[in-house]
Amino acid sequence: MKSVPKFSGSRLQVRRLDGSLVAPGDAMVPGVYYVKGANGIWKKQMVLPR
Repeated sequence: MKSVPKFSGSRLQVRRLDGSLVAPGDAMVPGVYYVKGANGIWKKQMVLPR
């Protein structure tokens, strides 16, 4: 069984490349996401398959 990264959602906001929001607790499939940190800056983050 593989573990799947989950978005905890404490202070971060995560969106897919199409702009749709990733809800807290949703499993994140491999791909590229935009992550907004506590400082308000958006950055790209890659989720790799395990």
